[in-house]
Amino acid sequence: MIPIFDSLTHPTCDGAWLGRKGVGSFFDLHKSMEKNLYVGACVVGLPGVGEYEHSKFARECKKYPKMVPIAGLSLNVSSLEKELISIKDLGFRGIKIHPRYGNFDLEKDKESIIEILNLCNKLDLIVMFCTYVA
Repeated sequence: MIPIFDSLTHPTCDGAWLGRKGVGSFFDLHKSMEKNLYVGACVVGLPGVGEYEHSKFARECKKYPKMVPIAGLSLNVSSLEKELISIKDLGFRGIKIHPRYGNFDLEKDKESIIEILNLCNKLDLIVMFCTYVA
């Protein structure tokens, strides 16, 4: 058997995916991973999608040991440092910078992105970066 690890899954807190109800729950992903013998998956939250909220998403992830939690990050926070420390404390292994869902403008927010990268390095958080901007 060849071990398979899915590097990008998007289960949601409410089980909906972009307006479609009942297609994206953590349990559904778990069942699919078990059925197909996956060894693990990064489960990536997206701000504003499926009632995403850090603590609720992390709590769901902890129910399934093969899921590696990745927090969806938004620039709509008062302090990036406090936000990232909270993410780390909740048990997330990394963050996702997603320009469309996280309210990032790659040109205007360069300084914030550099700050995020430096903070994540200090906190030992993996950074996933969506480069699809359309």
